[in-house]
Amino acid sequence: MLLVPALVVRWSKLRYSCEGPPSTVPSRAFPPGIDHRRPSSPLRHEPRNPQGIRADRDSGHYHGANELIPQLARSGFAKQWVATNVKPNVPATNIVRILVGNEVVSTANRMLIGNLVAAIRALHAALVDVSLDGRIQVSTPQSLGILAESTPLSAGRFREGYDIHVLEPLFSFHHATNSPFMVNPYPFFSCSVGTLDYALFRPNPGVTDENTKLLYSNMLDGQLDAVYSAMKILGFGDVEIVIAETGWPSLGDPSQVGVDAATTAEYNSNLIRHVTSGAGTPFMPNRTFETYIFALFNEDMKPGSTCERNFGLFHPDMTPGS
Repeated sequence: MLLVPALVVRWSKLRYSCEGPPSTVPSRAFPPGIDHRRPSSPLRHEPRNPQGIRADRDSGHYHGANELIPQLARSGFAKQWVATNVKPNVPATNIVRILVGNEVVSTANRMLIGNLVAAIRALHAALVDVSLDGRIQVSTPQSLGILAESTPLSAGRFREGYDIHVLEPLFSFHHATNSPFMVNPYPFFSCSVGTLDYALFRPNPGVTDENTKLLYSNMLDGQLDAVYSAMKILGFGDVEIVIAETGWPSLGDPSQVGVDAATTAEYNSNLIRHVTSGAGTPFMPNRTFETYIFALFNEDMKPGSTCERNFGLFHPDMTPGS
């Protein structure tokens, strides 16, 4: 099985996730004045094979399938993969990062977790061998399931065992290579009727951290600072955090709140405004966050609850999803 890539076309610090080349994406998906056919446009697309990579000459990421991690942990395989799938496409494709798997720690798969950092190191070493380490970073997105504690936010800490044996070596790699730690924060999955305004960046009383007395006006800041607190415990508060995925569904199950097109638009708009404002978070002030909005298209065949299939701004037939 080949590593399935995801290319990300840069636009400011926002990206949108979808499947398919830029030419198939409707222009109405983009802000006014942005040409969706150009590499400056806000598009992340996921070709199904390496041929799709070579055909799409844009800036982006390669996003790796979890199943390939044990093989990538072997130096020879990693070198061959880079030689086959990366080197031939540079510089025509401006690859900025290779993402190894997705939410691997939350899978509880010992084989994948045990090989994750080794695979990241092997890919970086392979990039060094072909003198591409200066332009291509290596990282891996993780869910907030890596946290054992997040209340109060200043007491955030990682799950025992994973903190020392997986995450500390991962952060050490990021520190040494000046690459970011990538997380997937979703306020939607943590909100209730009583915290909906807090999750959507609406005016609300906020949440005060009982240790620091800092006031939080939105849930995303709290989630990011809980991760930052946990990183700081391990001595890696200087490693950059990137929002690898976040979004809001336009349709869900009856028990879920705020699942409609208007709320999706509100979350995405307020998110963009917040992460680009330079306000940062209470623990990480005066900064912006590189952010990936999930997703441009709904995933009609995705298993799970209704909301899992409805995070897209568009349906697969390109009609508006929200």
